[in-house]
Amino acid sequence: MRIWTEEENDYLIKNCRSTDDMEKAVKKLGRTAASIRSHIDYISENRELNFFEKKQSKKIWSVKEEEKLEKMYSEGMYACKIAKTLGRTEGAINNHASLLGLKKEHRSDADLPAPVSKQDIICRDRWHIYKEKKHQENIKRAIEVGTWFEVYESNVKAKELETNKVEYIVVEKYKNFAICHRKTKSGAVIKKCFNYMDIYNILKDARENELKEA
Repeated sequence: MRIWTEEENDYLIKNCRSTDDMEKAVKKLGRTAASIRSHIDYISENRELNFFEKKQSKKIWSVKEEEKLEKMYSEGMYACKIAKTLGRTEGAINNHASLLGLKKEHRSDADLPAPVSKQDIICRDRWHIYKEKKHQENIKRAIEVGTWFEVYESNVKAKELETNKVEYIVVEKYKNFAICHRKTKSGAVIKKCFNYMDIYNILKDARENELKEA
C-alpha cells in the first residue's frame, strides 16, 4: 500500500479544490481518482477543511441563511437540495450544519410510501373482485328456498307504503337470480325474479328495523 506523503497532501489542499482539478491530480500524483477522493475525505475530516469550495471562507453566512439551513435540515431535506436552494456546495452545507450543531430528522425507507407498480394494481383489483365474488356466493348460499321477505308494491304513495307490503317466497334458485312467488287476494300466483343481493338487502333492512323497534 502506497503511503501518502506530506507533499502530496499539500498539493491536494492547494490545488484540488474542485471536481475539475481531479483529473490533473490523477496525472500529477499517479494515483486513481477513487484513491484521491478517499484521501481528500480523510484530510477534510482530520484537518476540518472544506474541499471543492475555494471561496467558502470569504462567503459569510447570514442570519437568514442559517435560519433557512436550520429549517430545511431539521425537516430532513438532503444536503444536495439545500445546497441548490442556498447557492452553496454540499460540503459547505454539511460543515456549517455541523458547526451549528444541527440534527437531521432521520427518515428510514419504512417511513416512505412503497412504490406501486402496475402489477400491484392488477393484483389489488383482482383481490377486490375475488372478495366481492366470495361475498355474493355466501349471500346466495344464505338465501335458501322457502325464504320469505316483504317488498313494497310499485307505484304507490309514500303514506300508503306500510299498507301495500306484499310477501314473496323463494321457490327456485339459479346462478344469478332467484324465482319468487306471491299469491294475490284472488289466489293467483305471481312469479318474479329477484337478484340475491336485493333479497339480502331487503332482509337486512327488515332486521335493522326490528332491532330499532325492540
